[in-house]
Amino acid sequence: MGKLVKLSSLALFFILLCLSSSAEIIQGTVLSIHDGDTLKIKADRYEKPKSVRLRGVDTPEIDFRGETQGPIALQARDFLRSQIPIGAIIQVELGDSSKNYNRLLGKVFYEGKDIGLLMISEGYAAPYFIYPF
Repeated sequence: MGKLVKLSSLALFFILLCLSSSAEIIQGTVLSIHDGDTLKIKADRYEKPKSVRLRGVDTPEIDFRGETQGPIALQARDFLRSQIPIGAIIQVELGDSSKNYNRLLGKVFYEGKDIGLLMISEGYAAPYFIYPF
């Protein structure tokens, strides 16, 4: 029963993520990975490097009020690092509200894989819905 619920939730999450009203895709080179849902890229369209927050997922924080949220935060970051090497070229699908706390907010793809969906399916992230997403 647990797997059925997990798969149903995952299917619903995927469907909701696919319903974006207008999307712009940018390409960038990964400079660093801060935690399981935040990385830094250099894209030609921006003068300075930009932080990218994966839309639709949430992972424990490496630095939450000066402290880590535990070993799972490091595991999520390390899993993301294992999936996207530094120097990799990624695609970021920006939605209508792509800026969040002076960073980009979008779906991240590497080698055709939806990284947020991968983080959730492997148990390193939880679905994270914020209006209007």
